[in-house]
Amino acid sequence: MTDPSEEIGIKNHIVVSNCMAKKLYLDHQYVRKFSSPVIRHTAAKGKPAIILEQTLFYPTSGGQPHDTGTINRVPVIDVFEDENHEIVHLLAEPLKATEVCGRINWERRLDHMQQHTGQHLLSQAFMQICDAETISFHLGDKSSTLDLKRAGFSIDKIAAVEILANRIIYENRRVIAHIVGKNELDQYPVRRPPAVDDNIRIVEIKDFDFSPCGGTHCRRTGEIGIVKIRRFENYKGGSRIHFICGLRALREYQRKSEILKQIGESLSTGETELYKNIIKNRDDLKFLQREHSNLKKQLLD
Repeated sequence: MTDPSEEIGIKNHIVVSNCMAKKLYLDHQYVRKFSSPVIRHTAAKGKPAIILEQTLFYPTSGGQPHDTGTINRVPVIDVFEDENHEIVHLLAEPLKATEVCGRINWERRLDHMQQHTGQHLLSQAFMQICDAETISFHLGDKSSTLDLKRAGFSIDKIAAVEILANRIIYENRRVIAHIVGKNELDQYPVRRPPAVDDNIRIVEIKDFDFSPCGGTHCRRTGEIGIVKIRRFENYKGGSRIHFICGLRALREYQRKSEILKQIGESLSTGETELYKNIIKNRDDLKFLQREHSNLKKQLLD
């Protein structure tokens, strides 16, 4: 896939200077490679670790997992922000260097941007259609979840939420990050209050959603591709929504299409007649089981 950052003149390699932001991933989420001086080498969780002046690696936070990749070709296995607000990069093996070159795993970064931006769409869609506030979000390896305050959604409501979220995707709206102070916050109709009091980052989906968030997001909603709700359930007095976006949704569609094809071939029927044939086979099986039971009884007699 072509790196979209080239479209706005951002090169794939950033040489770090003191005038640049420390958390490069906030403004350069499409950039894959960077350089940085080393602040210090350390250890954490029983593994060698490194702390840099600047980084493109997103640390686990806000329901979004960390980035992976390499630093000087050494695999980065975990990234987190410690109690001193330093970003710690856990390494697969020790590294000795005063300046390093890091490269993020682009496929993982793109996937996380699609899922996280899709979550913002779903949260606002649930607010507008069901008046359901988002409590928490978790981005998993295979599926993501959204916990809501309300329960008892109908199939029609879920379908309406899905349609609204995907309509905003197809409109390809801009996704913009604003850095504001506490006194400016009332200018933005945020879905929930921020967790910090200053340098608040508001992620806006143009004229649709405003949410305080420090995650990585797509530049436009069209890059999400699609949002698909897989299932929903009552959970702790509210609801838990399971969903997937983008390439995950495409892969699941491909997998399910192949399963349907195999079932159809085994029953010698097309997809449109599949359900009817399965029901017929089920009823035939029940009839044969009863017939078998009767014949067995007659034989024993």
